[in-house]
Amino acid sequence: MSILDPAGASGDLAVIAADLDTASGPEAVFGAPHGTPAEQFDQLRRRYWQLALLVHPDRHGDAPLANRAFKTLQRLYLAAQAQIGATGHGQPISPERSVVIYTRRRAYAVGEPFATGDIATFYTCTATDRRDPAGAEIGCLLKVAANPQDNDLLANEARALRHLAVSTDGRPVPAYIPKLLETFRFQDGSGDARQVNAFPLVTTERGPLPADQFYTLQEIRAAYPHGVDPKQMAWIWRRLLIALGYAHDRAVVHGAVLPTHVLVHPEAHGLLLIDWTASVLDAPVTGAHVTAISPAYEAWYPLAVLARKPPTPAVDVEMGLRCMAYLLGGDPLTGALPPTVPAQLQTYLRGALRTAAVQADARQLYRDFADLLAALWGARRFIPFTMPARR
Repeated sequence: MSILDPAGASGDLAVIAADLDTASGPEAVFGAPHGTPAEQFDQLRRRYWQLALLVHPDRHGDAPLANRAFKTLQRLYLAAQAQIGATGHGQPISPERSVVIYTRRRAYAVGEPFATGDIATFYTCTATDRRDPAGAEIGCLLKVAANPQDNDLLANEARALRHLAVSTDGRPVPAYIPKLLETFRFQDGSGDARQVNAFPLVTTERGPLPADQFYTLQEIRAAYPHGVDPKQMAWIWRRLLIALGYAHDRAVVHGAVLPTHVLVHPEAHGLLLIDWTASVLDAPVTGAHVTAISPAYEAWYPLAVLARKPPTPAVDVEMGLRCMAYLLGGDPLTGALPPTVPAQLQTYLRGALRTAAVQADARQLYRDFADLLAALWGARRFIPFTMPARR
């Protein structure tokens, strides 16, 4: 009998979290495996989703205890998947039994779950080059499709990032666009093949930046409910416009510039525009449209996207402007901003949002914005930005 008996699960977060913390291994959580491997995987998935619904952070207001319990559950689930095809999942977890994924080029030692989204789960990992066993390990993140039906979205992201990684005019790829380390399919033992995209950690002159030091715009707005200082919004918008201008010059529309897809490193003033799964390449020629919509942000999408029309750069510009209004404590849909935002900046954002469908040149918007900032505050200077430490 499992510690977390499906028939007796009360839904009490504290009880479930304590059981997960003290579980000796996957069997204590998911029960003893029996039947064929396919049947074992089916039992495992059903039990995992029962527990995931009970402890998911969204159900508990993103409580720290729920976040911890959910990560522990995911770690045990990944270990159980890997062990079913070997000696069964009733063994205690140890470093010797950690999950390692091998590709032709690299070996990925999978660590803890880092974040979970609608279509994928991120895992921390270290990668080594199989052609150079003496080579140093590098830190990276693995983005694993949560459902095989979403493999095509991760494959689309890999295609877009590979396309963007090729500089055609001598300009370097902006640091604000993720670098793809590798993309591959991984079979979890049940016969289901999942698409995996591997990303190296962002590296500066000071070394790699840990992934948990980046914050989404959604997290920043939660920490600053009345909006950030407009001077902080300024450097974020400049960097986002550089990323969008580069992509648009190469006929790529991101298609989902949302608060959950813009990551910011406060201390280093870094930015990453992530999740290119919905991106479209050369839409006027192919007639392709954005195939995935975030239900939580459906109102943020231009009507052209919801009508499944080929997207233009205006899609990214409009959604980016909504992100900036939101970051300043305003209304992302109407563009209304708090009175603490300088009048010239209000005029710029409202005007750009009103004409986004026809004035969709990210580079021109960048130049206009640079002129506005010079008139407002003079020469640029670095202003530290901080976020409350994650609990």
